[in-house]
Amino acid sequence: AGAHFVANGFDAAKSFLAAALKLDAHDDETLRNLAVVTKAQGDANKALQFAAAMRTTDFVLLQLLKG
Repeated sequence: AGAHFVANGFDAAKSFLAAALKLDAHDDETLRNLAVVTKAQGDANKALQFAAAMRTTDFVLLQLLKG
């Protein structure tokens, strides 16, 4: 997913992350990365939903999402 993200292949990155989320719906790393990809695609509200699902609050992520 990371290589796709760096190459601006956001749909492909999101596809890999969605598959990972199916394996573990509570994985903070996957949720964090989905939030970042979703924000890069321009959907800040959905990105915040992914961030809100995380077990641990990430203030750096929240700053990125609200900016």
